[in-house]
Amino acid sequence: MSSSAHHRPSSHAQGFTLAEVLFATAILSFALLSIIGVMPSTLAELNSAEARITEARILQSISTEWQTQTWSQMTDRQSRMLYYFDSRGARTDAPSGNDSIEDAAVYAAAVYPKRITTFDQVPGDENDGSEAGQFLTRLTVVITRQMTSPDALGEKAIRGKNKVFAITLANQQSLETPP
Repeated sequence: MSSSAHHRPSSHAQGFTLAEVLFATAILSFALLSIIGVMPSTLAELNSAEARITEARILQSISTEWQTQTWSQMTDRQSRMLYYFDSRGARTDAPSGNDSIEDAAVYAAAVYPKRITTFDQVPGDENDGSEAGQFLTRLTVVITRQMTSPDALGEKAIRGKNKVFAITLANQQSLETPP
């Protein structure tokens, strides 16, 4: 037999050394711990963004409802109006004790309409304000997730319990009588 036909086992085994394996494991652990460390703040930001989107949907729903009314209907409503919304911002009925979690209202919104009587109440406008009430109504919208708290839907913001928004609606109907 020729020596080329025989394969001699090599004296050096192939593979990674213990130091190389430990170094690779340390790098992988550091990367995974960094990713896991960022997850709580990312989830909190995601929840916050979802809440802001839902609040925007609620405000859009309320604004649309009020804008589709005639001006006289809008100005006749001067007391607080309550609305209830689910977790996506879709309008729902008032919660009752029989509701399942999926059907229950998650958000409540109180709307406080107020006619703007002078243009002084409108930032940036320099008119005399004698006829402002014919043109503008302001809705103060209070949105809360704490529906069981009696103070949560008050007109003033309570830290952590509600958010207060203002919507100004304009009279889009002609004040002149048609000929």
